[in-house]
Amino acid sequence: MCAMPRLHLLLALCSISLSFATHGQAVLNGQDTSYRVITTAVPFLTISPDARAAAMGDAGAATTPDANATYWNAAKLVFAPRDRGVSLSYSPWLRRLVGGMSLAYVSAYSKIDDKQAVALSMNYFNLGDLSLKDNTGLSAGDFKPREFAAAATYARKLSGVFSLAATVRYIYSDVYGTLNTNSAIASQAGQAVSGDLGAYFRTYTEQADFPVRLAFGAVLSNIGTKMNYGGGQRNYLPASLRVGSQMSFVVGAGQFNFALDLSKWLVPTPPVYETIDGQVRRNPDGNPLVRYGKDPNRSYLGAMFGSFGDAPGGFSEEMREVMVSAGGEYVFNNLLMFRLGYFYESPEKGGREYFSAGAGARLGVVGLDLAYLIPTQQNHPLGETIRFSVNLDTGEKFVDKARKVARQTHQQRNPNRKQRAPQYRNRQLKRR
Repeated sequence: MCAMPRLHLLLALCSISLSFATHGQAVLNGQDTSYRVITTAVPFLTISPDARAAAMGDAGAATTPDANATYWNAAKLVFAPRDRGVSLSYSPWLRRLVGGMSLAYVSAYSKIDDKQAVALSMNYFNLGDLSLKDNTGLSAGDFKPREFAAAATYARKLSGVFSLAATVRYIYSDVYGTLNTNSAIASQAGQAVSGDLGAYFRTYTEQADFPVRLAFGAVLSNIGTKMNYGGGQRNYLPASLRVGSQMSFVVGAGQFNFALDLSKWLVPTPPVYETIDGQVRRNPDGNPLVRYGKDPNRSYLGAMFGSFGDAPGGFSEEMREVMVSAGGEYVFNNLLMFRLGYFYESPEKGGREYFSAGAGARLGVVGLDLAYLIPTQQNHPLGETIRFSVNLDTGEKFVDKARKVARQTHQQRNPNRKQRAPQYRNRQLKRR
């Protein structure tokens, strides 16, 4: 029988959600309680796919809408400046560990009218190639683990400043193949269905003739079924809650955007188990006995709502599970963009901490974005991570369309009068 060497694969998967950070130990009942990392199935869904948000520290809940809003907050789509848009993103992944891994993301949206929009998107994660060997060391063939998620979105504007969106997603994860193994882990592809709910609000204010745009967003992501790879074990999807804000203002020919997001996993925190002589105690059914925290094996909704109060360390540990994303963007004349960002996760919850930088350029309806990740630790697996995004805005600007409709209406109502289009306030911030 073939025994699949999982080291290559496990390193890749763990590196996505963990940072290999150093940490001090706190021992409780014989167990290390200072480092309880929340792990889930299909962690590729948590990787920022587009270069713009990646360059801004993975902040995207309330940033200026574009085609990649399908990932961050689909409710923004109805506020996009054009009728239609397409984005394609690509990133080589974990190049310091293995070769051949990459993440690709494509998204496209179209406005039905001024109040509705639909979108399609797809994530594709290539985990490289594995050379398998049996227990005697002989070759057992090659395996190409792959994962992908396809999603459909509907967004609707409920008022001139507020919108909602819903997304349905199908997830496929083939990380073990169909090989028979001697391990207890069954080898079959996992499948699951999840959904997102997003809300977006933006408004304008003006002080001393200085216009400022404020935006706020909230998203529930990957709420759905558990992932089953066989063997009776079902794994949680990376469900999360993200809330964010953005402030924008114009200075001369440039626009400044500042964004801040807070996010938290909506999955169980690993508990502290009862032990005797270093061995975990179990009840008559064979399940481990929990001493602090809550049993992670519970219903999906129970786990989601219970994730706000199940940490063994209480409220202080719950607060350490909150991740911070912050970023800034300078847009010059809607042609050149320069971005900086910062991401922070508590050392006790994974310790991901990095800066990011990037730039973008627009030429007509085509845009190109680039992002570069800079970890705070040397020799970090995420070091030298680069993302590329190409954007295509294929629709007409809604500002221009509104003017055209107004002119036509004016002409129809006053066919014998000198044609003169209604006046509009030329406010740069509202155009962008």
